[in-house]
Amino acid sequence: MEFENILLETKENISFITINRPKQLNALNIKTIQELLTSC
Repeated sequence: MEFENILLETKENISFITINRPKQLNALNIKTIQELLTSC
């Protein structure tokens, strides 16, 4: 699944979530929080 504000990577049964909003200094907004909830 593609996300706009986060990167999701899985290695050896471990998922890594990276917030990817460099222009906003990776600040959380409603869209990013929704993506985090969806990625779980």
